[in-house]
Amino acid sequence: MASRFSIIYTTTLGCLLLITNCDPERLPLPANAEDGLADNKVTALISASKKQEIQMQFLSAKASEELFAFIFSVSPPHIFYFLYDETYKDMSSVLTTPSNNWISYAVTQFSQDFTPLLGALSSSLVAASSSRRHVLVACNEENTLALFRLISRRNLESPSIWWIVMVTSENTMQLLQLALREGSQVIAIQITGMDSVKLHASRMDSAGLVRFQDSGVWTLGHKDFTSKMSRSLFYDLDARYSNFERRKLTGTANSVTPFIVLEKQDDGQLILTTGFEGSVIKALSKTLNFTYRMMTPADGQWGGPLPNGSVTGLIGDVYRRQAHFAMTSITITQARERIIDFTYPYHTDSLTLVSRTPKREISASAVFSPFSAEVWYLIASTPFAFSLVVFFQVWITKTYLRIKTSKYSFSNIFINACASLLRQENQLLFEHWSGQTAFLLWYLYAFMVSALYSGMLITTIVIPSYNRPIDSLTDLPKAISNGFTLQVAAETSHEFLFKDATSGIYAETWKLFNHKDRSKSFVDTSLSYDEILEKKIVIVEAETAGKFRSMKRGRRHYYFARDTFSPQNYGIACFPGAPFIGKFNKVLSSLIESGLIKKWMNEEFRKVEAQGTTLDEEAVAPRPFSLTQMQWFVFVTSKGNIPSPWKKETCE
Repeated sequence: MASRFSIIYTTTLGCLLLITNCDPERLPLPANAEDGLADNKVTALISASKKQEIQMQFLSAKASEELFAFIFSVSPPHIFYFLYDETYKDMSSVLTTPSNNWISYAVTQFSQDFTPLLGALSSSLVAASSSRRHVLVACNEENTLALFRLISRRNLESPSIWWIVMVTSENTMQLLQLALREGSQVIAIQITGMDSVKLHASRMDSAGLVRFQDSGVWTLGHKDFTSKMSRSLFYDLDARYSNFERRKLTGTANSVTPFIVLEKQDDGQLILTTGFEGSVIKALSKTLNFTYRMMTPADGQWGGPLPNGSVTGLIGDVYRRQAHFAMTSITITQARERIIDFTYPYHTDSLTLVSRTPKREISASAVFSPFSAEVWYLIASTPFAFSLVVFFQVWITKTYLRIKTSKYSFSNIFINACASLLRQENQLLFEHWSGQTAFLLWYLYAFMVSALYSGMLITTIVIPSYNRPIDSLTDLPKAISNGFTLQVAAETSHEFLFKDATSGIYAETWKLFNHKDRSKSFVDTSLSYDEILEKKIVIVEAETAGKFRSMKRGRRHYYFARDTFSPQNYGIACFPGAPFIGKFNKVLSSLIESGLIKKWMNEEFRKVEAQGTTLDEEAVAPRPFSLTQMQWFVFVTSKGNIPSPWKKETCE
């Protein structure tokens, strides 16, 4: 700016817009004066704005140039954006020379819907998600407050965005403080004169409220100002959140073993007791020095974004910032990641199909079970083929070698060949070597067939045979036609997996659920394990939860499909833009690398084993022969003792 100037500007409209249009769920106001900005304080600010006009001061061109050169020199490399309106339009000429710390930069003029700025920030999220972004906001009070109201309304807070805001009055400072939420890192430049400013940096206090803290007074020509700053402007978020200083966070969870178990106290508070995910929360609390209180979602669901724009369950609690984090085997999905933030995955699981153990099959047709139909046809045809070959061999021997034969016909050869398969004595005695060789080979063949049949039959009888189980999604249509009901946990990623599919096996499976009566297919699957034992039910379930629940009731009663599908990762869900998520990730990485999370999960399973369930003892105990099994044993051992209906014949 070439010269100092001032304008008269009222703040009434900006204050009224902030107070009347703010969403109480998104921008909660403190309830008492001890929190700093009570309702009567806000009223006083509005009244002051109505009664008086504020003389806005602007920096000289030289002061602006030196100030921003200093700010950019103490900031890490970043993508720079400059948002200005008509009030500060002359400042754009000061910021035309790129700083060495700028990766790239863009200058954007104010618009009512902030489309240019939001579009630029969104593109940076994709192109340079790991880069820091600094946004200098040089707008009048009304536009500045409107911007941060929009950020809160759209959940645009991000740990990678730092806002540098020009303010001209104490009233604006306090109203801006009210509009901020955790996740917005703001440096406020309060102009006190044409060559001086007060620098403030936002911090979170122990009550979880955003406060501006003084970093110092900068003046034109000030030497070595960095060493005299009371607080750094651009602080390390991981270092800041390495110690919460006993701040109380709110966590939301569903009580589900072996993940998290919550107990309700007499005063209504929920206490975290056991569960391997509960151990993770306790480790985070101890390492980062915070306390926590637990809550459960009103609908008791895991939830996610719905087509009507609402967000349900655990995901809805963190999305609306009713909780800082959510945990209970929450699957990381694309739909959820669009509206909230997730930590690194701490556990990998897969989906499977759980049904009751197939019933054992024992029937009269078991005598034919050792061989397939094709093998039986082949065995039945071999005596005829062998008899035909031997008959022609004997005919040739009789005709050309002139060897006498008596009572030797095709029927006699065929009957004796069949007798050999039934372990009967051969009634034909050959004196010529050709007949002896042929029957010797036949005896070996008959012995092999009889031994294989006897062994396979006994194995089939002793080792249980079961009805065809449900081993994959492709088995479901037949199971449904046989009277099974397909169930899945309602309002979870398991349901959304099939619901959101437009083609393929998942879309076909979605049609198999009972959509006419949702209460039969979309249920709390933890309650279905008892029903499985009495009804035809198959559940879509995560392996970890399914195996734990089946162990509590007797593992042998439940069958898990051989084919698993849809591998999924579990993460801690945090509200959008949570600045502590980086520190959460570092602690989780340490827990994963040390094997502690796996150890805690195994301990939960051992607790069930230590309870001494006896439901599975029958599955591993030796099985004595039953009468049903014995009848086939008698058949095998006695089939060689059938009386011979024919007399011995001699071939001379």
